Formats: sequence, structure tokens, C-alpha cells
Amino acid sequence: MIRVLPVGLLAACGAPPPVSATAADGVSLGLFASDALYDYGSLVEEIDGLGADALLLVVPVDLADSTASVPRLGVPLPTLQRTLRQAHAAGLSVSVMPVIDLGARAHAGDWRGRLAPSEPERFWAAYGAALDRIAVAAEAGGATRLVVGSELSSLESDSDRWEAVIAQARTRFGGRLTYSANWDHHREVPFWDALDEVGVSAYHPVDAGPDRAWTDALEAARATADGQPLVITEYGYPALASAAERPWDETTGATSDEALQARLYEAAHRALGCAAPAATFAWNWFGLEADPASPFSPRGRPAAAVLREHFATDPSQRCPSERT
Repeated sequence: MIRVLPVGLLAACGAPPPVSATAADGVSLGLFASDALYDYGSLVEEIDGLGADALLLVVPVDLADSTASVPRLGVPLPTLQRTLRQAHAAGLSVSVMPVIDLGARAHAGDWRGRLAPSEPERFWAAYGAALDRIAVAAEAGGATRLVVGSELSSLESDSDRWEAVIAQARTRFGGRLTYSANWDHHREVPFWDALDEVGVSAYHPVDAGPDRAWTDALEAARATADGQPLVITEYGYPALASAAERPWDETTGATSDEALQARLYEAAHRALGCAAPAATFAWNWFGLEADPASPFSPRGRPAAAVLREHFATDPSQRCPSERT
């Protein structure tokens, strides 16, 4: 049985916490192992060894399909708690993000951005309960940021429910709160004002030219943020020949292209280095090294060296136009 740690109201829950001026450059780590008790410590060490200063722990929340109404925490709390301790011991700044994981898809295009729960009240109660458990663990584990949801485009118009979820999260978590909107839907989110940061999952196509595409995407995200700190909750590319056209899609069946993945990472870093968001997280370190079944992971691929070079470069030198 998963136990929930008791927690009282946080003293400062009535007002958004201050946002650090220090940008966080990091990597995400999905807690996606089939073994519920899997120890992610070695992966945390690898991320620290890359030179990252921040880690985004991605917590699966299982849902049977896009019409189901009972999302459940997809990883045991002790596993999350242990990984938080390991990240803290490594000196990494930690953010935590739940991601709904569908057990079955009605069709090829079905995904969490198209949820239509058959019992909305039941769905929101269950999602709130799962987020509550995650928030308590994140607070106890010293996390600095909690993402209250990820890419739930079809549910974003329900601002009253989201504002209730956000208010409840503030009673459990004292750090910064954000939401991760899909790259093509961040303008439609009506509850940004209830959060401390605007989060964007940046999988926009770059096949017409990566540098221009990134500049345009970041300008649009900045306009949505409208003065709030901007967090790039996810960026990255599968090691596939289709990566520039469909960066979000690891199921295209395209041939492997690790060199393209690395070049696209380089373009992303040029743009992010100039825009300097409050935080950025490369997706996703989990996966066997260079495993064709895990095309997104840079582990064991040239993209890992690109990440290492990025983290090793002084932030003041990451924008090409500012280099001397």
C-alpha cells in the first residue's frame, strides 16, 4: 500500500513563492522502468556527471485510456522518495512533473492531449489525489519546482478545476508551481496567472530551419508568458531521420539518425542560450544506451556529448552573437 506522509498547511501558501534569478539547465529522468522498485541512482549519477545542475523527475500517472476516469500514481512513493534523495545528494536542483501515461490507445493519434474522461468529477478527484501524493513527496525531498500537469490540452479550458488543483498543491508544496503546455497550445491555457511560471513542452517542427524555428517558438512562448518566468519543461529529439519534421514522434518508423539528433540539439542550445529561460530540461535520460527502442534518450549517442559541452559552457557564452 502506498502511504501518504502527513503534512500541514505551509506557512506561505497564500502567496506565490519568489522565483530564483538563477537559470537551471538540466535533463529529465522518467521513472519509467517496468520494475516498480528499480533504483535510478546510477542514472542520476550519469546526469550529474554530464555537468547538469538540474533534474526533472518525471512521474507516470497511469490511465487506462483517454476516456477513463481513474488516474493512479504509476510508481511507488518509496521509489520517488529514494530518487529525490539521490538527486539531492548529487547536488542537483530537482523539479517534479507528473505525466499521464495511457495504457491503451483507441487509434494512432490518441494521446494525453485528447483526454475525455467519461466521469469528469471522478477523474479530477483521482488526479488531485495523485498530485497530492507527488507534491508531498516533492516537498519532503527538497524539490524546488512542481509541474501540476503536462500536455493535457483537451482539459485546459476547465480553469475552475485547474485553479482548485493549483490551490491544493500550494498547501502541500512550498516551491514554484508551473504547468507544461504543449508547444502548439500554450496560448490557450487560461490559468497561467494562478501559477508562478509558464511551462512549454517544445517539440515544434524545425524542418524548415532549426534556428529560425526555435527563434519563432521562443518568441511565441515569451509572448504567452507576458512577464512570467518561462520554463522549457521538455526539449529534445528522437534519433530518427524524421526528428526535424516530427520532433515529438518516436513511432514514425524512420531510419536511425543519431547525427541528426545531435545537430538538432546543437541548434536548440544556440537558441536557448540566447533566450535564457528560467529552466530547460532535455528529454529524456531514461533508456538503455543507444537502444533503438528508446530513440529519445541521448544516452550512448552523440547528443550526450552535445549536452555535456552545453553544460560546460559558461551561460554568458552560450549565445553565439555574444561570444567574443
